[in-house]
Amino acid sequence: MSFTGPSGPFTEKGNIMRERPLHTFFPASWKVFLSCLGVTAASFLLILYVDRPFVLMMRDINPGINHFFSYVTLLGISAPYLVLTGIIFILFYPSSRAKRWQDHAPTLRKYALSAFFIFVSIALSGLLTDVLKIVFARYRPMMLYRSGHYGFLFFKSSPARVLSFPSGHANTIAALATALYFIKPRYLFFYIFIALMVMASRVIIGEHFLSDVLVGGYLGVVTTFYLKGFFEYHRIDIFVNPPESGVK
Repeated sequence: MSFTGPSGPFTEKGNIMRERPLHTFFPASWKVFLSCLGVTAASFLLILYVDRPFVLMMRDINPGINHFFSYVTLLGISAPYLVLTGIIFILFYPSSRAKRWQDHAPTLRKYALSAFFIFVSIALSGLLTDVLKIVFARYRPMMLYRSGHYGFLFFKSSPARVLSFPSGHANTIAALATALYFIKPRYLFFYIFIALMVMASRVIIGEHFLSDVLVGGYLGVVTTFYLKGFFEYHRIDIFVNPPESGVK
């Protein structure tokens, strides 16, 4: 391990240290800002003109289609991904540092840190989504169906019928798809297909509005994007084109 101080490089165990680069993800922040403005504008338009009539139309959709998407939507539940990636990290990372697995250490470490990246992507973006759910406290479509309620109450933590915006399932699947793309980009179209199917399912089965899904998915993508930059800054080389090896 090596460190850089204000007066120049220091060394540890004889390794010459090089100054870390600037945060590689900051140059693209202006693009993220513009995309945020675009998503915000699109959300307002959906809330005002599209969300209500669209979910009312989905209420009359073919029962067979609704039944199919009630299974597809299960892919957006975060708990299985968090448990699986958490177990992989707990098992693989200590093994990568054990002498008996020394020959397989780089592979084990990469799998462990990849699992950790996915875990944090889903957990961090999910936490942000949960906070926004309470802040906005939007009625779910079921309340529109039952009593005509449509809109936001703001700062309500319960019940579930007012925790619609943003969509947690859309957030989870978007964060997962983005994290997998950064680790294994060759299956991009498959990731996009699954993510869109899950997002569509939330509207089709009447659990969310289109704007809920849009914002939830966007949060998952952006959070994972910045988390990737954080990993790269700390030279955790689990991505296809990682920065030059250094501190791990």
